[in-house]
Amino acid sequence: MELTDAEEWHRTVSDWRRLFELEPRGIFKAVLDGRDVGVAATITYDKACWIHSVIVRRDMQRMGVGSALVKRCLEFAKTRGSSTVKLESVGGCEPFYEQLGFVREFESLRFFGRGLASGSRAERIDESDLAEVCALDKSVTGLDRQRVIYAVYRDAPELAYLLKVNGRMRGYLLGRRGDDRIQIGPCIVYPDRSSYAKELLSAIIGDNQGRDFRACVPDVNPKAKSLVGKMGFKMVGTATRMYLGTKLAEAASVYVIASPEKG
Repeated sequence: MELTDAEEWHRTVSDWRRLFELEPRGIFKAVLDGRDVGVAATITYDKACWIHSVIVRRDMQRMGVGSALVKRCLEFAKTRGSSTVKLESVGGCEPFYEQLGFVREFESLRFFGRGLASGSRAERIDESDLAEVCALDKSVTGLDRQRVIYAVYRDAPELAYLLKVNGRMRGYLLGRRGDDRIQIGPCIVYPDRSSYAKELLSAIIGDNQGRDFRACVPDVNPKAKSLVGKMGFKMVGTATRMYLGTKLAEAASVYVIASPEKG
């Protein structure tokens, strides 16, 4: 918590607990003279591994700590048989990751605001819907993210929505509570129709009037960027999505990513 608080990542204890439960053997720390000086963590999705939360104390940077942590994560990914490793670089760290073999893929746009809701047919997800939600997610992303979807849902079922049209599921959205905001993501629709995403976003905004929201939008989906802008969100920052190994393209139907630490 001390490291993420220093970076102003708005990470909560519940967030860290969820991440640890998802990949307990994939979280690493660097210790020097009995002092914790850095942390890095992973989440694996069958053929892909996501590296996140790479932080080194500022007085220990440029001393090889970050490289050692990322290399340990890559070793872990190898043991899990991951052919693709992804991450999001912030703070101009792209050259650091490029030295380790990562390639820039696209920009991940950070949006913030209270949003503007409109009419919506979206409804709350019931636990009995989760198998269908996971099937839709896998058909779009190509990854088995069931563990993450169930974990995020369990922490905030009141922030989970699905959209059905003529009895068929056309999209879903999950949210989680932060210290002073609601983190939206993922928001995925199929087929790719921004009107479906708008209904899902309107549902969570309408049920939480007066609250601030944060959403991370892939810039390879220009319709997503346009939609959140029209719904009252302001772009407040960017990160760079990077990959190592086999490239797995981001699906056009992804309107909001799960989060910087989950992909």
